[in-house]
Amino acid sequence: HFLLHTLLEELNVRNVIDILAAQMRFQFSVYDMIAQLIFSRVICPCSKAKTVSAVFPHLYNSSPISEDQVYDGLSFIGGSYKKYIELFNHCYEQYYQRDFGNVFFDCTNYYFEIEEESGDKKYGKNKEHRPNPIVTMGLFMDADGIPLAFDIFPGNQNEQLTLKPLETKVIKDFDCSEFIFCSDAGLGSVKNRFLNSFGNRSYVITYSLKKMKQEEREIALNPTQFRLPGSNKMIDLRTLDETDPEVFHTIYYKEVPLVTGSMNETIIVTYSPKYKAYQQKIRGRQVERAMKMIQGPGKCRRGKNQNDPARFIHKTSVTPDGEIAD
Repeated sequence: HFLLHTLLEELNVRNVIDILAAQMRFQFSVYDMIAQLIFSRVICPCSKAKTVSAVFPHLYNSSPISEDQVYDGLSFIGGSYKKYIELFNHCYEQYYQRDFGNVFFDCTNYYFEIEEESGDKKYGKNKEHRPNPIVTMGLFMDADGIPLAFDIFPGNQNEQLTLKPLETKVIKDFDCSEFIFCSDAGLGSVKNRFLNSFGNRSYVITYSLKKMKQEEREIALNPTQFRLPGSNKMIDLRTLDETDPEVFHTIYYKEVPLVTGSMNETIIVTYSPKYKAYQQKIRGRQVERAMKMIQGPGKCRRGKNQNDPARFIHKTSVTPDGEIAD
């Protein structure tokens, strides 16, 4: 609480918020509301209603702010949040140096407990699999995890389309044309990779072996030509003694060139004996559960996802003579 309070005072956030909120003549301090929400989110994260009723009263030197006032204040901030972001970034850069060595971006979505679509609240692929309208939020952070920019997009929009407008804004506002874009496969479309292949920008994105061409996949999975970081000595994974603790905790890698359209890319394939043992343990437990499902009463259901034990179970029809039926 005191560390965060000192940081907010140091960044002069109070003056910025007071100036913007003065025109509304709120009967409470918008700054106190924001500060208390920040403290509560770090100390005891929960819903807004519970935060107001159960957390606010226990904060040191807290101000009496009701739930209605919180929603009024948040609605006001939400109406001009881009302006707030620009001002906060300005305050931050007065005291701290931004690290653009790596820039991180990802998307998530939020559902609303409503039945009909409204504005940007559209029906889309909900990360929590709820049948409610959602909105998508894209967020950029610098190498220290400090937010640079974010925006809200319609819930039915492909999240891959959220990257370009925000990244263009970050490059323009922060004059950071040299960085490494790190992302999961969900944002690793060809267009997004192409966007970050110009100038001094680069990217590191997870890549699915299943989506590779057969020939390239065979090269990637070949146990030869692996190396240790910082060494040029080639290693055959089949020769490793994985009972050796040093080998067990080491990560090996190999580089595989890949041509995607007009781009020349490099896939980095890694191998970890420790992670292999972990996955074998999980798979062994899933096989045991699948065996119990076969031996148990009732019909075996179809596997719903890649981690469902039922995916190991397959049904084969046979004739009374034991021949496999078509």
